[in-house]
Amino acid sequence: MNMTEKERMLDLITRLNAASAAYYNGEEIMSNFEYDKLYDELVALEGVTGESLPDSPTQRAGAEAVDELPKFRHEYVALSLAKTKDVDEYIGRFREHVYSARHEEIHNRKHNNKVAVMWKCDGSTVQLYYNGGRLEHAVTRGNGEVGSVIDHNAPYIKGIPMTIDFRGKLVVRGEALMTYTEFERINSELLPEEQYKNPRNLANATISLLDSREMRQREICFYAFDLVAKEDSAEDREPFTDLGDDFMERLNWLAAQGFNVVERTEVSVEELKETLDAWGKRVPEIDFPVDGLVCTMCDCAYSRDLPGTGHNPHIMKGMALKWQDETAETRLRDIKWQATRTGLLAPVAEFDSVELEGTTVNRATLHNLSYILSMDLKLGDTVQIAKMNKIIPAVVQNDSKEREWDGAELPEDLRARYAVPDICPVCGSKTELEFTGGNTRSFVVKCPNPECAAKRIRSLVHFCERDCMNIIGMSEATIEKFVDEGIIHDYTDFFKLDTHPEIAEMDGFGEKSWQKFVNAAENAKKCTFSGLFNALGIANLGKGQARLLYNYYAQSGAPGECVSRLFLADVTAGRDLSEIEGIGPVMDQAIREWAAENLSGVITGQSETTQREDSGTAAGPDTAEGDRRTEFEKLYEMVEITDDVIPERAAESAASAIAGKTFVITGAVAHFKNRDELKEKIEALGGKAAGSVSSKTDYLINNDVTSTSGKNKKAKELNVPIISEEDFLRLIGEM
Repeated sequence: MNMTEKERMLDLITRLNAASAAYYNGEEIMSNFEYDKLYDELVALEGVTGESLPDSPTQRAGAEAVDELPKFRHEYVALSLAKTKDVDEYIGRFREHVYSARHEEIHNRKHNNKVAVMWKCDGSTVQLYYNGGRLEHAVTRGNGEVGSVIDHNAPYIKGIPMTIDFRGKLVVRGEALMTYTEFERINSELLPEEQYKNPRNLANATISLLDSREMRQREICFYAFDLVAKEDSAEDREPFTDLGDDFMERLNWLAAQGFNVVERTEVSVEELKETLDAWGKRVPEIDFPVDGLVCTMCDCAYSRDLPGTGHNPHIMKGMALKWQDETAETRLRDIKWQATRTGLLAPVAEFDSVELEGTTVNRATLHNLSYILSMDLKLGDTVQIAKMNKIIPAVVQNDSKEREWDGAELPEDLRARYAVPDICPVCGSKTELEFTGGNTRSFVVKCPNPECAAKRIRSLVHFCERDCMNIIGMSEATIEKFVDEGIIHDYTDFFKLDTHPEIAEMDGFGEKSWQKFVNAAENAKKCTFSGLFNALGIANLGKGQARLLYNYYAQSGAPGECVSRLFLADVTAGRDLSEIEGIGPVMDQAIREWAAENLSGVITGQSETTQREDSGTAAGPDTAEGDRRTEFEKLYEMVEITDDVIPERAAESAASAIAGKTFVITGAVAHFKNRDELKEKIEALGGKAAGSVSSKTDYLINNDVTSTSGKNKKAKELNVPIISEEDFLRLIGEM
């Protein structure tokens, strides 16, 4: 049955409002691409009918405030900006006002034809209220008129000063952001059903946490983008008194007061097109999410008098240019279900290769079963692929979509229609369908087999990672080979590789490779408290939480080894660890469950000699009959726990081919999780990672060696070698 225009508008309003409400509570049930498409359709229908229905998202700025936090009515309404994806239209609107007769007549000043360009940061808008030099309130935007008070979390958001030199009243608006690096760190410490889809969702959820102790474990940065009001005294009620008429000068004044201020530049309208293009090309190089650019007239006196629309300020006060998502049509060939260490099967779309943002893409995550159902994704469908924020590949539209899903009940033809596996692709156990709680609140596919090899392999991979035991060169493919050959069964086997000379005879390896594995494992024996306990994969306990435990037990001045014994003694004794700041009841319960399986009481509070006498084992490998130590207890005897700083590997650095060399990294990376991980690798081997190319630079790492970027041009001018990641790995002997 065909919908009438009004019925379609009601349908769009319901769907958009549900997506908006989820977004402002840290969840995502609809992609940006789909939201914008439906929103634009609603705007078009409102234009045709001349009617805006009640609750239309076109008539308000955001979502309702989070219920659990106090409400606050904004003194200055936080309206959302008008937006477009059409660059020519965007530039034309500014050109129209810059050259208006009224503008030239009234504002013939140095900035009358200037436009301020800045990032449209993709986080959570926050409005700050100061009085007498102190922060009185930090408030989320909410629906633009009423937001949620987050005063308790404000001290832990970087870039928000608690005190400022200015003693009058001040209102500042900005964006609370989470970097991709921090997003990956936090997500890696969460169970799959608790993970977030992007930094924006996690930032929204984080600033609204009720317990500021949780907030302290996450890094959020605030970037001011508007000085809303400044009142020098209680009698002075003019919101813009003594600010001056230059937008850039206002932001510079905020920076002088101690605020983080969004990156910005001032250009003439003639330079606007070139500037927008240049900034767009920089997106893959920055670590925080942006979904476009914002421009505003630098001449505040002119823009101040221009009327808005009721739900948007006038475009000269700020207008958003959202990225024109570069999409590519392709065919969905397969959905691979990858087993994780928690048993969930993660779906990954495989499609015919397409070129996007200068790279070849043929895979994209589908998050979970609910995502597949909402898009009605079937093998052979024609789909649209985009890079969200120009970085993350995603299936954003299904051109072959045939039906809508209500989000509540699983369809009867689920497995046949969507190629949902009946059995685990790794162990062959019958899969289960489950509705998760946590942050995703989605249907997932799960392998119930506790002995599934995939779970074990993923846990072994996690054990070797940089923030864990840091066994260099131990990739997932290598671990799979060693598991298949019976060389690796549990954590302790990594430290017995010297007893397996057959590694040198295996395909793809050799004597040199075997010795590297042995040396890497030997180096890893000297580990930190947080590295070891992060490596164990205890639910809800990552490196950040392990560091909290370390800091608590280290207050007495105990060295790393003693810290671990104090902790294990408390765990064995059943102490309530939730009393420790930052360790809640959920984490306490997870540690108790881990201890029940992994601690027999052999270690804690005893000397190593007593341990071995009690367990009936000698000091060597655990070959004695009757050995009753757990896997963890065997591991614990093998390692040396140091103070909780990354130990310097002086010998390794000195012998390294890159010791003393300076590197600059630009562009996207493929072999490392992100550029920060590559930087840490360089520094661990005695090199230096710099931010810009100079005469002191030894190498520029860029996977696109033919790029015409500024850093590549500078490197060529200075005869600095430009190398790829693979060249770098060859240089350090890992490829």
